[in-house]
Amino acid sequence: METTEDIFRAYTAAQGQNYSIVRPGYSPELFKIIIDHHTSTGGQLHTVVDVGCGPGQATKDLAPFFKNAIGLDPSEGMIDTARASAKSANLPIRFEVSSAEALGIDLEPPISDCSVDMVTAATAAHWFDMAGFWKAASRILKPDGTVAIWTRSGAEINTTKTPNGAAIQAAVEEFYNGLRPWARAVEFDKDSFVRKEWNKDKKGVENDLVRTGAQ
Repeated sequence: METTEDIFRAYTAAQGQNYSIVRPGYSPELFKIIIDHHTSTGGQLHTVVDVGCGPGQATKDLAPFFKNAIGLDPSEGMIDTARASAKSANLPIRFEVSSAEALGIDLEPPISDCSVDMVTAATAAHWFDMAGFWKAASRILKPDGTVAIWTRSGAEINTTKTPNGAAIQAAVEEFYNGLRPWARAVEFDKDSFVRKEWNKDKKGVENDLVRTGAQ
């Protein structure tokens, strides 16, 4: 079942362009962590599918590591922005309108079963119907493939200075706990999931949290 989110789905190309300007990117160190984990578990570097790609920032950063890169997003406006950006940079990335729960089965040509080496979601999984996403990911992923889901961490609330701080912190923790990759991933072995953190102790740098899972 697909989610009913309609905020980003309704974005125009102009709104997608504005979003791409203010949306921060990710450090090369993050992608090195992900690729190193993937290859260390036998993963190949043929095809990556970036889900909820928005204007394609993470997709473009991942593309140099793979022979083929595909960015999927349910918003036509976001995909229009991503296509224009990739074209201007002369990057051969396929950007298509498709949801996290479909993962390209509705495209022409569709994304084939067992054809993808890595599936990624860059600060996007909170929009997914996770049960539907994991089912779709298990369809397209190769046996030695990797699912990498990451989000920015560091969302600590000052509970003594913030009104209702304790309640807000509890809500934040509930949000992040809901993204635990093994929560609804019945198609995958829970023991195959690992959690990686980086920049945790570097002052002045926003932390990023990487959650990766290999089938």
